[in-house]
Amino acid sequence: MAMFRDVVGTTPQAYLTGWRLILARRKLARGAKVKAVARQVGFGSAAAFSRAFFRKFGDWPSVRS
Repeated sequence: MAMFRDVVGTTPQAYLTGWRLILARRKLARGAKVKAVARQVGFGSAAAFSRAFFRKFGDWPSVRS
C-alpha cells in the first residue's frame, strides 16, 4: 500500500472511491437515477453516495440533462 501511495499519490481506498464517483457522474449525465447509480457503483445507500459525491465534486448528484 505504501508503494501504491508513492506512485499514485493517494491511498488505494481513496483512488477506488474517486474512480467509482467518476463512473457515477457519467451514469447520471446519461439520465440514470441517483439511487440506482449509488447501488451500481457500490455504495450502501443513496445518502452515503450523495455525501461522497458532494465532497468530490462540490455539488449534489442529480440527473443531468
